[in-house]
Amino acid sequence: MMKSLRTIRTLIVFLMFVPSAASAQQGQPNLVKRGGAVFAETCTGYCHGADGAAGSSAPALAGRGLDADYILKVVSYGVEKTAMPAWGQRLPTNDLNAVVAYVESLNGLTESANVVPLRDLTPEAEHGRDLFFDADGELKKCSNCHQVNGKGLSVTPQIGTVPADATALRNLATPRVSTATVDGKAFPAVVVTKVRDEMKLYDLTTFPPVLLTLAPSAVKLSDTSSWQHSSVLGTYTDKDLESILAFLRAIPRP
Repeated sequence: MMKSLRTIRTLIVFLMFVPSAASAQQGQPNLVKRGGAVFAETCTGYCHGADGAAGSSAPALAGRGLDADYILKVVSYGVEKTAMPAWGQRLPTNDLNAVVAYVESLNGLTESANVVPLRDLTPEAEHGRDLFFDADGELKKCSNCHQVNGKGLSVTPQIGTVPADATALRNLATPRVSTATVDGKAFPAVVVTKVRDEMKLYDLTTFPPVLLTLAPSAVKLSDTSSWQHSSVLGTYTDKDLESILAFLRAIPRP
């Protein structure tokens, strides 16, 4: 009887490691290729763009430096309050591992598929581009929070609607900004992802924002915040902001 129990336990342990062994036998290039095919069938065009580019309702994946463990959590459990579903119970284990390997392989890429060649910018739009990316290093740059044409950080979603004027830009609504409380300290924050045992959020107290990785149980969130967009516009004048808006209008909307 005891021998039978040991045999059953050994078999269970062996079966637990079969998916990993099978993945290893496929070889990493084949695993990534399979993951790309599964990603194209289930993700590209629905939310994500091709080759790691940003999509209609999902951020860019290329060049993000995401580690395999984090990718696995997001793919398996999804992201609360977003369009990212949990694929852990939808995809076979081999396909799930393949998608993780594919997304991890995008780390060394640039988001070339999401870059639009900019030609014939007006002088005002060129000046706005320099201000947006802070070519002179004198102002707080917009690209610390916004990614445009494949450059900058994706603290917030891609800019879909360009504000009408400088006043509208200063008074821009910020519904994604919450108030996070950690260890008794409250601060404005943007939640990036929240999976079963990990939350990533940007602390907007400093500029550029600081990315924090915390246990969800350690963070208390409130949907309201007194944080205002104008607080990070620094020394930009209205004329500067109008130039930035001219640059944003010159870029095709995603």
